[in-house]
Amino acid sequence: MTMKESPIPTTPKSMRDPWHLTRPFHRPNPSHNDQHVLVEELNALSVQERLQMYDEIHGVAEMPDETPEFVKQKIQEMKHHLSGIAPKSKKAWERAVYLRPSLVTDDPLHLMFLRAKRFDPMQAANLMCVHFENKLELFGEDLLWKRITLQDLTAQEIEMVRTGSLQILKERENRGRAILFASIALYDLQDMKAFC
Repeated sequence: MTMKESPIPTTPKSMRDPWHLTRPFHRPNPSHNDQHVLVEELNALSVQERLQMYDEIHGVAEMPDETPEFVKQKIQEMKHHLSGIAPKSKKAWERAVYLRPSLVTDDPLHLMFLRAKRFDPMQAANLMCVHFENKLELFGEDLLWKRITLQDLTAQEIEMVRTGSLQILKERENRGRAILFASIALYDLQDMKAFC
């Protein structure tokens, strides 16, 4: 006769305190190889690239003036780069455009990705395609074409939001960008399995 393991008793979700850690959080130690790769990549940067990276991290990097002409030109360049991306890499974007054709002319949407990539049209176009691929994977086709709000989330997703593990801080960094604070330790690891 084999001995069965007794199930671990769990507290119902409604009674669980999301701020209380049920198990200690252990940060994995990066291996020597991981550190070596990072050092190699940093050493491969030119002095100019390294200075740009430090400026960006510390919020002192210069951003171009967003004149209407400049923004219009960069949006047109981004649209041109979007048309040149391989069809297999932009399936989700094309599906979103099929579901809501006005996305093609949604300049604020394009501007959001341009700002994220410091007005590099090619990088912004690639980021937009990746964004829609991730959005399709996470939320499905029904929400692909629209801006996601709390009303679109499931009860389980709202419960994860309420843990406070992701927060936008009140203060902004030097360039006025919002600061997103993430603490994975506040997630219940059992619930995380549903999202993996």
